[in-house]
Amino acid sequence: MERFEEAKSVPPAPDENAIPEIKALQATAAKPFAALEKDRLARTVDLTKRYAQALEKLQSDLVRAGKLDDATAVKAARERAKGNM
Repeated sequence: MERFEEAKSVPPAPDENAIPEIKALQATAAKPFAALEKDRLARTVDLTKRYAQALEKLQSDLVRAGKLDDATAVKAARERAKGNM
């Protein structure tokens, strides 16, 4: 906990004063975390795009159906989602 409070990172930032073997182990341990983060970001982008498309279609369908109050609510949701992107 103390290390996390100081460094604010997981895995720990490589220690420049560490011996080469420890540096190699730290680099090896960091790779899976980096891959997971990259995958998470890619999934988030994909999910956000699909959500925006679904809201756009829903809003269009509601306007065609004459449900303007519902369409306005969906428009507000789209704007909130756009702000979070």
